[in-house]
Amino acid sequence: MNKYQYTPKEWRSEYCGKDRIRISKISDKRRIATIAVKSRIMDEANARLIAAAPELLVALKAIKASLNQPVQHTGIRNGASCDILRGDARTAVEFASAAIAKAEG
Repeated sequence: MNKYQYTPKEWRSEYCGKDRIRISKISDKRRIATIAVKSRIMDEANARLIAAAPELLVALKAIKASLNQPVQHTGIRNGASCDILRGDARTAVEFASAAIAKAEG
C-alpha cells in the first residue's frame, strides 16, 4: 500500500457558478477541490494541472520504470548512431504526452 493515498483517476475541472472551478472525479463526481476564481486564465490553467495530476503521476512512474531498462542501440541512420526506445519507454512517453496535453488544455 502506498504511504500517500489519493482519489484514483480520472479527474476533471469544471465551472460551478461563475466564481469557482471544481475538480472532481469523473466516474462519481466526487469533489477533490474547489478553486475560487480570481484570474480566469491562470485559475483555469491551475485547475487543468490539478485535474491532470493522476495521469501525470502514472506517466512519471512509467518513465521511471522504463529508464531502468537498457535501451536497444541500433546501427547508423543518416550518418549518426540512433537509439530505439523499447516498447515500455514508448508507452511511457505516450502516457506523458497525454498527461501534458490534459494539463495544458
